[in-house]
Amino acid sequence: MTETNIIIIEQDSSIRAVLTKMTERLSGFKVILSTADGQLGLENIQNDNLHLIMLSTRIQGMSCTDFLQKMTEIENCVPVLMVAPYSDRGMTQVIEALRLGAVDFIPEPKDTIADDIENIFRELKIKLEILSRNYKLLLLQISGKQSLSNEPKIKKKSMRSLVDKTKLSKTGKIAEMSSDVKIIAMGLSIGGPKLLVEILPSFKKRFAIPFLIVQQLNKNIVKLFVKNLAKSCDYNVLEAVHHTEILPSTIYLAPGNKQMGVIKCDKKYLIETTYTDKISEQVPSIDYLFRSLADVYGEHTIALLMTGYGKDGVSGMRLLKSKGAVTLAQESQSCAVPEKSQIAVEQKIVDEIVPGNLLPKRLKELVRLSRSK
Repeated sequence: MTETNIIIIEQDSSIRAVLTKMTERLSGFKVILSTADGQLGLENIQNDNLHLIMLSTRIQGMSCTDFLQKMTEIENCVPVLMVAPYSDRGMTQVIEALRLGAVDFIPEPKDTIADDIENIFRELKIKLEILSRNYKLLLLQISGKQSLSNEPKIKKKSMRSLVDKTKLSKTGKIAEMSSDVKIIAMGLSIGGPKLLVEILPSFKKRFAIPFLIVQQLNKNIVKLFVKNLAKSCDYNVLEAVHHTEILPSTIYLAPGNKQMGVIKCDKKYLIETTYTDKISEQVPSIDYLFRSLADVYGEHTIALLMTGYGKDGVSGMRLLKSKGAVTLAQESQSCAVPEKSQIAVEQKIVDEIVPGNLLPKRLKELVRLSRSK
């Protein structure tokens, strides 16, 4: 694909102009339509030259969720990147849009704040470039030819041959666990918000095991995402706060501008958040969390690398594995961006590969297995 063509649908003309200007600063990307009109956007979806839609929660003629529902009736649909306003209502709509098929989101750019514009531009640049690189896989997922509920058909045998088989039974699943599970840690980037929205509501409070999650989000949007994600979860969902005790039935998401780790103090496990330089080119960093867990929880950890790009999380997972932790990777064909999980598998630090939609079921099985020894 020599050039990625994009439609922008946003009611606010000033925001639409900023998004258009940002996109056109990028080499290889072109805005072929910029409009407030949802119906006009739908009419252009089957344009053979269209590759991606940037969709606001505020469009004319219909709601963004109506737009996405109507998209499902159209052949040759394309990936959708949502534009999230800084409001509860807007984030509620974004989360519903993720459930309906949107791939990810960026924060709405404020044309009066230069730093905000540049931060969002950098985020947009990364997401557009990586989504463009993974365009064919995304089309397969959207079309249903490679759905999250199916076992992988592409490179399945070769990827699974790289899994460390020391803990596996003949079925290809972990057969025994030496220690009880006390914590579950997840690392994600692009495509992660959609996956979290889909899987976290599956966990009821009686499951009890706390989650620590590094999902790389803009620092100004984390609180809104956490607040609105909590509405659909039985678990408590919180943005991690320094020296907060890690409690059962609670999901902790890393702040957008700090590293998140854990410490043990007087027999209590506490969250540690700190301002540091980038680790593995990221703040928050999955490697930072995983290395911290290796020191504190060790073999009592289940660690997952899921949809996303880059190597962040791989060295930390290697350390966790050396401490006896269970290491899982999301099956690459169910990832919006498979790079992160693929790297982990290729480096032979993964105990088991699990399709995205089966992660809740498998985690529950592993926790039961750890308690039955």
